[in-house]
Amino acid sequence: GIDASLAVASKIGGRVTGPDGATGLAGIQASAHRQEGAGWSWVAAGETAADGTYVIGGLTAGTYRVRFDDYQSGNYRIEVYDNAPDLDSGADIVVGVGETAAGIDASLAAASKIGGRVTGPDGTTSLSGIQATAYRWDGAGWEWIASANTAADGAYVIGGLAAGTYRVRFDDYQS
Repeated sequence: GIDASLAVASKIGGRVTGPDGATGLAGIQASAHRQEGAGWSWVAAGETAADGTYVIGGLTAGTYRVRFDDYQSGNYRIEVYDNAPDLDSGADIVVGVGETAAGIDASLAAASKIGGRVTGPDGTTSLSGIQATAYRWDGAGWEWIASANTAADGAYVIGGLAAGTYRVRFDDYQS
């Protein structure tokens, strides 16, 4: 007798293209975020298809901001709708009950990357599974931008970055 009556979900959808504004990008994550207090909380996400289209479903009616991330290759810069560098400066997307906010499109620019190699205390032994995280100054503090884990040879590449000044933090979450 554990019954449920579900409401019709709201959705956000659009298309993500490359720097030319025409070529659809596959494998880009579009994530919906809702403001909670002074910050933004991840709610749901969708991934772009081969033609660059995406849909984020399962949303309740409300106001959202959408962030586009190239997690797979890091070749394209992270962007928030509508051409903003972060969630705080993005555009609000209002979605009604059971409605789809369509046309939430993005044209992603080529990204900068930070890379290197992480070794143990001896300076030569490669460390795998270490998380490297890039932070950018947002005027009030260092904001998380993107992360990557080191490979078996200790190498890492953090992609999706806009040109700028970053700090990189290394964490060993496996130990």
